Amino acid sequence: NGQRWQLHYTRTGLLAEETRIDGIRLCREYDACGRLVTLREYDLSGSEEHVRVTRLTRDVSGRVTEKTLPDGKKIRYAYDGFGRLISADDGEWPIAWQYDRRGLLTAEHQGPASLHYQRDTT
Repeated sequence: NGQRWQLHYTRTGLLAEETRIDGIRLCREYDACGRLVTLREYDLSGSEEHVRVTRLTRDVSGRVTEKTLPDGKKIRYAYDGFGRLISADDGEWPIAWQYDRRGLLTAEHQGPASLHYQRDTT
């Protein structure tokens, strides 16, 4: 059918640009450590006027602490002292995770709902 998915990489081997079969173009920007910081999604016109931008803010350890969506909405992430994700808060439906002493996920909570996990030790 003549359709192609095109991928272009940086000199260091990171995916820089992708053109999907539907013609949507995605451009990625990375920080000096090679971690994704910006994703730009262009519509079929390729116009800067209609570009959708998602930005990631990271802490000194490289963990994502905030994601800014194309509509300006922000999702904030928090981690415990072991670097495990413990919460994601979009201002509407925050979610929290709990872990046991071994670092295994034991529960997740969102709004009035909770899921608890148990492992078979046999």
